[in-house]
Order: sequence, then structure tokens, then C-alpha cells
Amino acid sequence: MAREELGVIKPQLEEEHFKPKPPLPKDWYKNVDWINLKDREPDLYTLLFDFLINKMAPCPACVMTTAKFPARSILIETRHPERGIEYARMRISPSSVVRGAPEPGSMIEVDTVLRIDYYDLVRILLGEIDTVDPIEDGTATFIGNMTALLDLKDAIDLAIKGDLSAKLPRPLMWPDGHP
Repeated sequence: MAREELGVIKPQLEEEHFKPKPPLPKDWYKNVDWINLKDREPDLYTLLFDFLINKMAPCPACVMTTAKFPARSILIETRHPERGIEYARMRISPSSVVRGAPEPGSMIEVDTVLRIDYYDLVRILLGEIDTVDPIEDGTATFIGNMTALLDLKDAIDLAIKGDLSAKLPRPLMWPDGHP
């Protein structure tokens, strides 16, 4: 890319990137093998817990890679059209999912807060879009430690693909295991 092209907006690429996503099919969760209960759409906690137990934990590449990360606590806040705002905390190493946000004054630290549409998170966990796409599109935000977000991305990518080829090299300023 020529130096003159840096920072130039290319409308044809922008339009392609921001196409509206089609809605998920009705009862989408009934066809997802890693979701345990099929009687209703899972709430945020159940969605993350099932992904952790049924996708991340059985994946040797995911377990071996995330074991090298420092302890990370990510507060995920989703907006669901019917249930409203839901919170869950996900720890990558050691792995766990906790329902709700930490209570004020509880001394529970959160490295990163990810605010995202519920169905965008579903698309991420299904492997339809990349973990950072909603952030790059401006439909999701994160506050806090960038490497914690990259750790989450790596864990999800590894769990979805099942092998180390899914993990992209990190930028030098955010190496694996960086605090």
C-alpha cells in the first residue's frame, strides 16, 4: 500500500463491512451442539458456561494456550432485545463463568469490560464473525486491558477451530502472557 493511501476511506469496502447482519433463525440454539438445554434461548451466563464447558475445556490447544495467560477477569455486558442488559464474568485462566457483575465494594477486580449485543456475541461463539469485529464496527465497546481482550479472542478462536492454527501471532506490544 502506498503511503498516500493510508487513512483513505474506501466507500466500497466500508459498505461491504457494514452490511446489516441477517437475524439468527428462530430457535437457533436448538441446532447448536454445545448448548445443553434446548427448551429456551440461553441467557448470557448459560451461553458462556456451555461454551466454556463444551467447547473450551475439551480442546487441548485451548487449554494448553490459555494456561500460559495470567489470570484475567472479563465482565461481559450484553443487550438482549427482550431480556435487557445481562452481565456475566468470564475468567480465562483459571477458567470460570460467574453470573452477574461484581458488587460495588466487593474488591473483585475486572481487567476488561466488553459491552456487546447478545446476538453479536452468539455469532462470535458460533464462529460466524471474529471476536473483535463488533468493536471494529463500532457496535461494541471495551474498556480496560487490551491483552485481556486478545486473550479472550484467542481462547474463543482456539475453541472454535480446535487447533493451534487458529491462534494469530500477537503484535509485539501485546505479547502472550503480558500483564
